[in-house]
Amino acid sequence: MLNLIPIYTTAIIIFFSEIGDKTNLIALTLMGKTNRPYLVMLSSLIGIGLVTLLGVLIGEIAASLFEPSIIAIASGVIFIGFG
Repeated sequence: MLNLIPIYTTAIIIFFSEIGDKTNLIALTLMGKTNRPYLVMLSSLIGIGLVTLLGVLIGEIAASLFEPSIIAIASGVIFIGFG
């Protein structure tokens, strides 16, 4: 049987972390300009899906090439750099 807890946990964490970020502001602005909510929603879903897929693929490759401690340090440095 499929364990769905990781799926639910991931979805909830991503949902709450994405509320109020610039992606939502862009979608809100585009909706106001185009008056086509379903097209804006579909386009946003495709864009977020592709970015998420890319992140997962890069993470999988990094996990196979580097030790977890190196990944943790590198991700911390990158996070601080983006901040």
